[in-house]
Amino acid sequence: MMQRIEILALNVRRSGWLSGPVDVFYQLSSRLPPEFHTHMLCLIPASARSPRSHSTKSVTLEHISAPNILTCIPLRYLMQRCRKADIIVTIGNAAPILLMSAVYARLFHKIHIMLPMGVYHPLFLAERGTICNWANWLLKQIVARKAYLWAKSEIEVEDLKRAGFSNRILNIPNFYDFSRMEEIAKKARNLANDSNRCPRTVTYIGRLHPKKGTVLLLNAWRIVRTQFQSAHLRIVGFDSEDNCALLQRTANELGISHTVDFVGQLPKDDVFREMAEADIVVFPTLGDSFGSVVVEALGCGTPVIVTPNCPWKRLERVGCGIVAGANPNELAGAMIHALGCKREKLVTMGRLGQEYVKKNFCLDIGSSRVADLYQELLKNPTELHC
Repeated sequence: MMQRIEILALNVRRSGWLSGPVDVFYQLSSRLPPEFHTHMLCLIPASARSPRSHSTKSVTLEHISAPNILTCIPLRYLMQRCRKADIIVTIGNAAPILLMSAVYARLFHKIHIMLPMGVYHPLFLAERGTICNWANWLLKQIVARKAYLWAKSEIEVEDLKRAGFSNRILNIPNFYDFSRMEEIAKKARNLANDSNRCPRTVTYIGRLHPKKGTVLLLNAWRIVRTQFQSAHLRIVGFDSEDNCALLQRTANELGISHTVDFVGQLPKDDVFREMAEADIVVFPTLGDSFGSVVVEALGCGTPVIVTPNCPWKRLERVGCGIVAGANPNELAGAMIHALGCKREKLVTMGRLGQEYVKKNFCLDIGSSRVADLYQELLKNPTELHC
């Protein structure tokens, strides 16, 4: 009889939504071979809308609602789950539940893998206070010396080294199921063609946060509007800190509010539809360790504009995107160039991007790679070199 391998994955979230990286990990875990079972334990605040916990053969998704996600930790239950696991994966930074799971990993001699999710990027560290910096120091120096770090790109590998981690670092990107993206994108484009869409559309999709470059985008859009007066900018994403109000004020001050649509957060299928309906997706980040929206937009067949502050400079070589400097003039120049292209050219760029991401970031490739990693860690927990 096949021995079952238990993976415990822990995450703390401020809302009931599965964030991008957590959703990616869930999808990846659901494709692992049958000998693996992943129990995803997500702690969310009591004020958030709690989604329904559910279980499949390969993944159990459990949500625990707590009055305060920083202090109210179900320690006894957490200890029981850690004791039963073969591998413990913590997704995020030094929240108390993640610190305690790292303690239990050492106490019970479990393999511990940390997914930092970009929280050691210099821009992120700069905005955190003394308590968070102290917690990160504790995590590095005492709790997680023997943990593996799961980085998503070379940029994140360098961020972790710069932050003082001397752990073994695994460089494994995100992987995706492109079948749903393609299905939705095809339907959306057919509808758009039937309606003879006219105004050119640039779409931003992501968290509404200053480090994502949203203010930069609005300043660049003011320049774009001088040459494409009928074009529209759509801003889609989750706003956890009232940044949307700031962006709306900025759009008003720049005189472009009538050409900017603030859509808010959407279900995943609607996000794919937005990507497919756009002429181009823009990702103006000031610093990002991966950028799932880039892969998803290309998976929907839409070309992308990125800045050099994320690991996607290769898009120009592939022929599916534009790399523009993180300043209003260069970003505006890239959008003007893209909007000036014939739609046939943009379709070709999107097709090249779709072929590229399907070849390199397919979920089946990722599940095989991660399954091999888990098996190797269990066989030789102190000898793996990456």
